[in-house]
Amino acid sequence: MNKNIKKVATVILATNVLASTIISTLPVGTQAATVAPTSITEVREAVAGLFNKVSFPDNTSYEYLKESTTQAMINEARTKLNNCSDITPTEKNSLNNRINLVEQQLAVSMNFTLDKNFDVTKDNITHIYNLPSNNLLPANFYLRSRLYFFDANHNNIGLMSTTSLISDGVSAPFRPDILPNAKDVKYIQYSYSVYSGTFNCQLSNFTKEISVDAANAVDSLFIDGDSSKGIREDLSQADIDKAQTVINTITDATQKEDLQTELDKAQTELNEKNSNVINDEAKAAIDALFIDNNPANHIKPTTDQVAIDAAKAKVDKVTDLAVKADLNAEIAKAQAELDAANTEKAREAAATVAVNDLFINDNSANHIKPTTDQAKVVAAQAKVNTVTDPTKRAELQVLVDKAQNELNTKKAVDDATASVNALFADAPTNSVLKDSTTQAMIDAAKAKVDALPATTPEKTGLVTDVAKANTQFNRIAPTTIGGLTTDSTNVSGNGEPNSTIVIQNGATTIASGKVGSDGNYNFTISKQPALATITATVTKASNGKTASASTIVVAIAKDYKLTAKDYKTGDTSLTGTYGANIAKVRLFVNGTLIVQGTTSNGNYTFANIAKFITKPTDKVEVVGVDSGYVERARVTVKVTGDPVYDYNLTANDYTLGGTTITGKYGKDVSKVRLWVNDTVVGQATTNADGTYSIINVPSWVKLSTDKVEVVGVNAAYKEVARKTVVTKGASILDTSLTPKTYTKGDANLTGTFGKDISKVRLWVNGTLVKQATTNGSMFTVSDIASFITSKDDKVEVVGVNAQYNEVNRVTVPTTGFSTLDNALTAPSVYLLNSNTSNIIGTYGSNVAKVRLFVNGVVVKQAVTTAGNYSLNGIADFIKQTTDVVEVVAVDSQYKEVNRKTISVQNNPVIKDYNLTMDKASYLIGDKTITGSYGKDISFVRLAIDGVNVKTASLNNGIFTLNGVDGSVKDGTHLVEIVASDAGYKEVKRITVTVK
Repeated sequence: MNKNIKKVATVILATNVLASTIISTLPVGTQAATVAPTSITEVREAVAGLFNKVSFPDNTSYEYLKESTTQAMINEARTKLNNCSDITPTEKNSLNNRINLVEQQLAVSMNFTLDKNFDVTKDNITHIYNLPSNNLLPANFYLRSRLYFFDANHNNIGLMSTTSLISDGVSAPFRPDILPNAKDVKYIQYSYSVYSGTFNCQLSNFTKEISVDAANAVDSLFIDGDSSKGIREDLSQADIDKAQTVINTITDATQKEDLQTELDKAQTELNEKNSNVINDEAKAAIDALFIDNNPANHIKPTTDQVAIDAAKAKVDKVTDLAVKADLNAEIAKAQAELDAANTEKAREAAATVAVNDLFINDNSANHIKPTTDQAKVVAAQAKVNTVTDPTKRAELQVLVDKAQNELNTKKAVDDATASVNALFADAPTNSVLKDSTTQAMIDAAKAKVDALPATTPEKTGLVTDVAKANTQFNRIAPTTIGGLTTDSTNVSGNGEPNSTIVIQNGATTIASGKVGSDGNYNFTISKQPALATITATVTKASNGKTASASTIVVAIAKDYKLTAKDYKTGDTSLTGTYGANIAKVRLFVNGTLIVQGTTSNGNYTFANIAKFITKPTDKVEVVGVDSGYVERARVTVKVTGDPVYDYNLTANDYTLGGTTITGKYGKDVSKVRLWVNDTVVGQATTNADGTYSIINVPSWVKLSTDKVEVVGVNAAYKEVARKTVVTKGASILDTSLTPKTYTKGDANLTGTFGKDISKVRLWVNGTLVKQATTNGSMFTVSDIASFITSKDDKVEVVGVNAQYNEVNRVTVPTTGFSTLDNALTAPSVYLLNSNTSNIIGTYGSNVAKVRLFVNGVVVKQAVTTAGNYSLNGIADFIKQTTDVVEVVAVDSQYKEVNRKTISVQNNPVIKDYNLTMDKASYLIGDKTITGSYGKDISFVRLAIDGVNVKTASLNNGIFTLNGVDGSVKDGTHLVEIVASDAGYKEVKRITVTVK
């Protein structure tokens, strides 16, 4: 056999040799800080339990280490010895030497490994190294060692044994009785014995079996088979699992434990190696999720859920909790950003679908679908509003606006079409007008058609239909009139054939007759002045319809041309053109000159005129005058748009007591009225300068709390403006109330009251008892003697207004009542847990009973004697600092006459509730448990599973629980020591560890 049989285990063999020169003692610092005194009997038993003892025929004996003895048992024996106070110094020294002896025997255990302690030389001489020296053995004792070799089936195939006593402690020659082939050896059994030479007696024998295959399997896990060099670079989990399978076949527990330790070391190193790889892979996978592979940045645009899940799967394999927590934080960041991005994408997708659905073929380049309605546009808008990307939202908003505009136009077209179709009897052909059609209907339809955008495809056809309706309704040919100059003597034109025609200059008729059957007319007239308006009016007899045309007489060689653009209410300016002979252009509104325009190169402008033209019905004219300020041209301006009304209304602050409220009103306000507390009470006088005034205000406004408003109405008495009037100053109500002094026993109480008090009532001790009769400003409350009987009665008179709201309350002075002694004293503070069981104090001669109230409930009546009282047994009623505790005195009628409140506080005295055991645990079989307790503890008990089973004896801070072994039999129950105070209240509880 040679070095092929390598190290297979570390065998710790106790040699059981005696040692007399090395003394090892437990350091003082390792002893327990506080332990209970130990009896001499316990010390002797503890020391004796460390040894086996053999006696010989010559009355000598030998003590040697028990195989079960451990260093902990030795330490415990020494602790007990050091804490024994009733032992003699001689015996203590003897016992200490015996403890040192057994500790030395334990210390000389041999580290035995075959590759370091066993070898076969070339001459087939087998040696075992590092055995303890024979010098450590007492006289007449020697060691004997044997090696047994077994094959795979545990058949003995060889034996080696020592041939002489160990003499040098370094090596021992072995005699090869049978030396097998090393390849056949699968198990080696090592036997190690101590003998007495004198009596030929074997004192101890230790046998250890070693598996060669297991050792080889474990060695193969490490570099050069040496565990100190670490695992092989190519080591895999399969290698370790294979070695583990071999170890599992070993039956020897010690060898199995040693080999398992080596294998566990290899497993740990492999785990660490794999862990680093896993950590690096997980980190790389996470970094790849972020821009520039840096988790400090946002995630890459390409990062998706698959990538995050893959990274998370790698993180899940990380075993280092701190590293794993950091990696999971970065995973969480990536997930949060991806979730946010996905949420935004989902919102954008939903909004895009909703918007596209508005248009034909779901294509926003088309017009909206016929089925698109306002609800769908609103729904699409709602989804667009959820998009957070401003660029995308703006893009979608443009499309929503497009759909809305098209929908608005479609609605306007539908509305206008319906109005036009309603004019005709054969809609939608629209060739025959209805009999019920009126000019107002035609005008209304025309207004709707005119309002349509010019680009609306349907507008042309609708305009044609409106014109057709007008034509059919009027049934009169248009009238024309030829141009006239100051030299003209004939007027001609066209009109409804065979109809009456009148030619007028203003109101003056300058010609008349009939239009010819061909539709032409021609009349002789006198010359007309320049700029005169000549009107031709044709009246059709059949339907009374008229058609007019006008022309202005033009002066020869004078340019009095004047035009004006249409004006829309609210526009700031009006513009137009004027001829070369016009010197000034002026604006007239409703016949009143308003302003003169600015002129330049044939163009004029009237600026800032919106406030002058407010309605489409205003008559607006532009007048041109020549350099001599003679009017030469006047044109009417077409006014469109909605009316603009002046409903301005203001109110000046009002001081209570003042006679008048004033303010201003707009020109379209017809009346101004005063409202007080939501009721109209008066109407203002209005002045032409836009001011108003309301008189006799104090008759309606008296209080600073009154709600005062002025309201403007139009000519139809519809409210158009409302303003709150700011009131200042004090209320001006007379709510005075003056009672006379009431004398005990009087039947009545009288006094005076103000004019704004409606009723006077009597209250006694917070209760209404009577209502007074009144006469002018005097009041009388009758038959009240039975209500006012004590000087302590609270007597009041209360005034209410007409709405029965209280407006004044006055205490009535009383006289004629004797002074009663209702004195009551009580402590200001009650301390919880202070062993205080009563409250004492004094009371006055008028007090009949003293009672204790807790939280508003009477719980105790006091014992009273000669002005002193005592409330006994109160601890059960006052439990916590939040309790409201009061002492209440009542008179002989059981009417409360005094009350004192007592503050409840915790006892500031610190109680000594210390409770400790002498030992850290209870050893099953011990008869007692001892320990210490604080001075404020009165009882110490043993509890098992929450039930008290024993009471301890107490002596000057030391407690003793006897007979514990009869109650605590195993470690399956909860064992506790419970302390209580003198009132049997639990104050401390500790758990006992049972071993």
